Amino acid sequence: MVVKDEESSLDRCRTTIFMSQGIVIFWRELSKPLEIAKQTAMRIITLFKEHLKAPDMRTGRLSEGNLSKFLEDSKFFWTEYHSGKVNVILHLVSFSFLFYGLAVKSVALVLMGLFVFDEMGHTYNYFFVHSRDPKFGLRMIPYQVLYGSLCMAVALKLFRWF
Repeated sequence: MVVKDEESSLDRCRTTIFMSQGIVIFWRELSKPLEIAKQTAMRIITLFKEHLKAPDMRTGRLSEGNLSKFLEDSKFFWTEYHSGKVNVILHLVSFSFLFYGLAVKSVALVLMGLFVFDEMGHTYNYFFVHSRDPKFGLRMIPYQVLYGSLCMAVALKLFRWF
């Protein structure tokens, strides 16, 4: 009986040593990606600190008129960019799909209203009405993303999607 207790205690010691070695090996393997992530984070922090050390450049950019350009482009986005009979009709079709999809909680209808019909109006204006005028082209995409995201967040909240 004494021999069995010694063997089982020896087995427990071996198991404990094996498990602790496994944890050490696992931790070493796990720490490699963590070390890479730590180095990347430190690099990002360093770049951010360098950015903060140059306030003259940031204020210079604002004084050059970027804010006024943003306001002018925003005004253009809400007025001229959304003008034209075909564009307005396609936006109305888009809103009907969008709001119906929001009401019945259909993601497909919301996406169809948000992207398909909405963008068809802008594409029609770009190619046919304004003859590929760069003022109506790709430069408006950031404004569409910004204002579309804000309006969609409000609409999702109003229709209790979250």
